[in-house]
Amino acid sequence: MNSFATAILDNMFTVKTGNVEFFNVFGSKIQRSLFAFVDENDLPMLEDIIEELPQKKQNTCVVKMRDKNGEPILMLLKMSIVMVSEQEFIEAYFIDILHNEQLYNEAVEKYRISERHLMNMEMLCFEYSPNTRTINIYMYSLNQTVSIFNGDFYEWKHNALDSNYIPEDQIETFNAFCFDIESCKESFTYKLKSKLFTKGEMVEENIIRCSSLTTILGNTFITGTVASVVNNSTLGVENSYIRTYKDPMTGVLNKTSVVRFIKNRITNLKPNESIVIAILDLDNFKLVNDTFGHLYGDKVIIKFANIISSTIGGRGITGRFGGDEFMIMLEGIKDEMDLRSVLRAIRTSVETEFRDIGNNISLTTSIGAATFPKDAKNYDELFTKADYCLYLSKMRGKNRYVMFDYMIKEHHYLNDKLMLKKDHSSLDRIAYALHVIDMILTNAKPPIFDILSAVGERYNLGRIRIYTGSDLELKYNWGKPTEEIEFECIYEDFYLDAFTENKNFVINYISNIEANYPTVYKHLCASGTQAAVQYLMGNKQHVHGLISFEMIDSTNHWSDDAIYSFTIIGHLLETMAFDKGLL
Repeated sequence: MNSFATAILDNMFTVKTGNVEFFNVFGSKIQRSLFAFVDENDLPMLEDIIEELPQKKQNTCVVKMRDKNGEPILMLLKMSIVMVSEQEFIEAYFIDILHNEQLYNEAVEKYRISERHLMNMEMLCFEYSPNTRTINIYMYSLNQTVSIFNGDFYEWKHNALDSNYIPEDQIETFNAFCFDIESCKESFTYKLKSKLFTKGEMVEENIIRCSSLTTILGNTFITGTVASVVNNSTLGVENSYIRTYKDPMTGVLNKTSVVRFIKNRITNLKPNESIVIAILDLDNFKLVNDTFGHLYGDKVIIKFANIISSTIGGRGITGRFGGDEFMIMLEGIKDEMDLRSVLRAIRTSVETEFRDIGNNISLTTSIGAATFPKDAKNYDELFTKADYCLYLSKMRGKNRYVMFDYMIKEHHYLNDKLMLKKDHSSLDRIAYALHVIDMILTNAKPPIFDILSAVGERYNLGRIRIYTGSDLELKYNWGKPTEEIEFECIYEDFYLDAFTENKNFVINYISNIEANYPTVYKHLCASGTQAAVQYLMGNKQHVHGLISFEMIDSTNHWSDDAIYSFTIIGHLLETMAFDKGLL
């Protein structure tokens, strides 16, 4: 084909008319549905593209179709919503990829070279479409595009003038620049002093280079770059506005800008749209700085940022909060499985990249995610819930992702405002538990009794006891002395059945177990225990020991963070005891 096949479809996707090329390929029959020309294996993909069309106004895909002779054709299909006599239709372009392979490949390569060049230049970019009369001003953050403004060109132009972004002596230049954009002039360059590309924050001199491009679909648009002028240079450097948006070390958005973008996206979200935010960091990253130094740690953070950004690609944006903590925003997530696939890809990529980086140190990532508007009514609530899920992923052993939706019933999150606020004492206990875990995981493991002493003092416990062997003989006792030298009563009254699949049993009030487990009740009362979290070493069929974290002088309703911390610390102490031959 020397030109492209085009057709006009109604809102039922029935062909109403087409050009000569269309009928040469698909035959002279009209009033046929677009679906009739598409190979049945590609129908689901076409349905997805059509479903997104009302929102996006235009969409593109590659599908296998059938020509008038039933022969397969690989088509690049672009559909756009157009208005004809105040009635909505769909304009469809069909490009035979195989017959236009050279043209297609050249266009794709030019686009990729241009895109890579712009990424390296780190300038503000913009595109103007005369068909929709919209201008999109954006920047690149690693391999992601971040929109600064995307809307009506005339609204943008008049707002710039009304807001006094253009100094009086620059108005003539600005109007000429806008005229050339609207005229789709082939190539033009302007030097302009204004607040236009700093959102009114400061006057800056910019070099604006523009050119007119025609896509392989025959559509013309203007594309341009905006660079700052330094020392009267005619070349231009990185736009100063970009520097206020980006994290200087990693190239992703900084904390202020990523939060601003997410809040703005939430404000402008349409009723049928949603976004996901995920907070993530590197597990055990402190070991890297302590072992290899901060310069190496910076290289790890940069690589981490690249993994995140390259994995989510154009589906969202990435921002760095500080240290090894990042936040991403995802759009166009279809369902739970789609979200899981993105988060899983990040987790596994990090695990693979940083497996055994030296000194037996491996890094993984923990991720917490929440969805707007399903899980929250505003940004602050959305962030808090995603942060809570990150905390849960840490407490559950790291190297995992947790999505808020599945936490509501288990943790009664919505009914517990204290958990939403995450008071400082709770955070301190969590942070300390993670510190203890890191100590245990390092090569320089402290003695078990020193760990019990540190945990007991930090959590204000009255006593911690460790019983070992099948007869559960008392091996360690920190805190208040006890005359009880064994815990064989664990085998009576079906007490082992009380332990959960996480191998713990929570006793908030000692009186709660009197009816069901009278033997254990008497044993604990005799030693003055008022409340306890107990961790089973081994399993119910083969008991190797028991760790009992206890309150003596007062009762206590154990918090979730304490239960998770004791369970994880219990598991690691079990490993240490096994290594020492105590089990």
